[in-house]
Amino acid sequence: MLFLKGIFIGLLIAIPVGPVGILCVHRVIAKGRLAGLFSGLGAAVADGLYGAVAAFGLTLISDFLIGYNFWIRLFGGIFIIIIGIRMYLTKPVLDIEDDVPNTLGRDFMSTFIVTITNPLTIMGFLAIFAGLNLINTHRGYMDASILVAGVVAGSCIWWLTLVVIFGFICSKFKISCLGALNKIVGIVVVMMGLFTIIVQHKLPPPSSQQNHEQAAIETAKSR
Repeated sequence: MLFLKGIFIGLLIAIPVGPVGILCVHRVIAKGRLAGLFSGLGAAVADGLYGAVAAFGLTLISDFLIGYNFWIRLFGGIFIIIIGIRMYLTKPVLDIEDDVPNTLGRDFMSTFIVTITNPLTIMGFLAIFAGLNLINTHRGYMDASILVAGVVAGSCIWWLTLVVIFGFICSKFKISCLGALNKIVGIVVVMMGLFTIIVQHKLPPPSSQQNHEQAAIETAKSR
């Protein structure tokens, strides 16, 4: 049951469209399914780490992420902008298969960093955990591990679904279309990076677990 709840949480966190989703779809279309899959796995691993923070009640880590929200968000926004600029300047590759194996590590790490540098993700996890009455249940390490495994599985299910769907679409794109796609997606990603830096998110100050729970509940109610 905990594993199924974890899958549900993983899906809720992964499905909303953001920079990672756009990056994953773009890489499936421009570089193939494998590049898109590794991009999704990077996000899934980051989701799993944030899920562990919520499931194991690691308030020290969540306090750090919330307390240094501005600087983490600034780094993440700059990183997203750099990715967008590189996309805009990238020229379509004819022999994609020859280049993909050399970039899988970069594909994985880029989405991992984009996801892990978003402090709102931990608030999303806390809100969902509060809504499902999963906070402060004094669960053991085994139960928490099962829950986290479910979160990673749910996230992976979403990214795999996305890769399969857009994998069928990518064959219809011509090289000339990919050039225009790179520029359009690059501009969108840069705008998302700027939005990440400029918009001031109101996160609660780092404090005790009770305050985190209350903040998570308030966040859930406001959505």
